[in-house]
Amino acid sequence: MESGDKPAAPKTDSSGSENLLETPGEADLREGRPMRLPDRELRRCLWIIAVSWGVFGSAWMSIAWGAAFPAFATDLGASTFAFGALSALRFLAVIAQIPGAYWVERARNRKRIFFLMHLPARSLWLVIAALPLIVPERFGNLRVGGFMFLVLIFSLLDFVGGVAWMPWVADIIPDRVRARFLSQRQRLSTFAAMVTAAIVGWLLDLQPAGSFHMYTILFAAGALLGLIDIALYWRVPNVPMIKHPAPRLLEMMRRPLRDRRFRFYLIYTASSTVSGSIMGTFIWLFALQVLKLGKLESSLYLIIISSLATILTTTAAGALADRYGNRPVLVIAWAGLVITPFLWALAGPHSYLLLTVASIIGGVCGGITMMLGINLTFAMTPRAARSAYVALNSVASGLAGFVSPLAAGALAEKYRHIELALWGWRFGNLHLLLIAVGIYRLAHTLWLVPRLPEERRISTRAMLRELLTRGRTRVRE
Repeated sequence: MESGDKPAAPKTDSSGSENLLETPGEADLREGRPMRLPDRELRRCLWIIAVSWGVFGSAWMSIAWGAAFPAFATDLGASTFAFGALSALRFLAVIAQIPGAYWVERARNRKRIFFLMHLPARSLWLVIAALPLIVPERFGNLRVGGFMFLVLIFSLLDFVGGVAWMPWVADIIPDRVRARFLSQRQRLSTFAAMVTAAIVGWLLDLQPAGSFHMYTILFAAGALLGLIDIALYWRVPNVPMIKHPAPRLLEMMRRPLRDRRFRFYLIYTASSTVSGSIMGTFIWLFALQVLKLGKLESSLYLIIISSLATILTTTAAGALADRYGNRPVLVIAWAGLVITPFLWALAGPHSYLLLTVASIIGGVCGGITMMLGINLTFAMTPRAARSAYVALNSVASGLAGFVSPLAAGALAEKYRHIELALWGWRFGNLHLLLIAVGIYRLAHTLWLVPRLPEERRISTRAMLRELLTRGRTRVRE
């Protein structure tokens, strides 16, 4: 971070203790120091930020993007390529964050933009819920096309709202506790997603073949939960932005690109999205179509078990990141994520132990990379024009996420009849796709992750050595 973006030193009273009741003056905002909320209001805001997504938002996402999404698309008649295109559209829409960032910097009211975008976006899931009722079954292509169109419009609105949310929230959360707060928030959201996924999988398994009534009920309930998530932010104050002249669009975008550290971070973000978007998109098809798991079983291995693993480990990971930095913790997490695609590719319909191990490793390591990815974005983006940094980071992720599942879906569709036999194992197109993801993650882990730019230069080996020494000392005591 630049020198002008360091947090303001806490003001103290005559006793020398922190006085959080002081509010920043005009000089604080001009110098880029974040606003210090009164401690009681800060606790309330952190509670809202944690609970809004931790309970309602994550439950909405678990319904909208969990087992119901691939099952709904498949039952509508989407091909493998169309399924990949559905995921790709979600990422393509991230380009809306560039004009969104410009709007944020010009309007200087992040809270208003957040509500203007997210309320209609979440409401669109009511329309998606009604889609099978509106479009007759004989118009199968129209159903799939309509679903894709609604997902695209939702994503455009959602990403513009997101570019207002991240810098707004980043100005509220104190830097000194950021990783630990995000870990607590993720534990809460993971638990809510886990419970929701179990309910959704159970209800979908009860749905008769060819029926869409359960999808309608679930997506409508998800829309309601998503709207509650957004409505809770009404009580979060609209923290003032730094005062500076209204920027021009091109200049606003050039500033992050002139930052060498941030340019490398964009490469890391894009590369992370390539592996995550392919794995996250096609692992559901692999579970449902190749392993022939039910929707509840798929949710068990893809969400529930992994969520339990995330809940049990993110707090410790957040504390490690606050102490040693994000990079050494991320190296270990990505090393674990290299293994999971291979474990899934080797699994069969009754490989319960193998699937459980893959789910646990994916939950632990995936939860850490997700949490520290947000933490890194906060750390790598200065408060001045932060929305431009966030937008470019999202665009890098979005373009990678658009191309990769689209290309993977096209290849999987082209080679859908392929079957290879090796040492008694039979591999189809989706098996080979998972193996390719594992090889890609290995290259990502060896080349990109250790080079992440961070002020603290503690290596992974040094962190592990210190942790081992401390562990031995405690055993002796």
